[in-house]
Amino acid sequence: MKDLKIDEKGIVFKNGDWILVGGVERVIQNIRVALRTFINEWLLDYRKGINYPDKLKALDDDGLQAQIKTAVREVRGVERIRRFSFNRKKTVIFVDIAVVIDGDEYSVSESVSYGGS
Repeated sequence: MKDLKIDEKGIVFKNGDWILVGGVERVIQNIRVALRTFINEWLLDYRKGINYPDKLKALDDDGLQAQIKTAVREVRGVERIRRFSFNRKKTVIFVDIAVVIDGDEYSVSESVSYGGS
């Protein structure tokens, strides 16, 4: 299975053509997308995403961490989470996670700004 390659600016093109990613690169990209998607934000499935603002307003780090882990486990190709680190500083969440894909371990670090106060 392949997906369109995306970066922080959107879909990546080369010479006017879409670039596709597959394998481990696709899984890692989809983990990053899952971590950046807010609940109700995704047009194709409003149930997908992480409820950052509500969980953080309630100071519910445990619930938020559980949602993040669930979102990562739902990514097709993730076999398991081996390590999980979570840190919140003001309006930014830092996640460092090690996942097993095709029997090998890969690290993904991501920060998400939720724009709260």
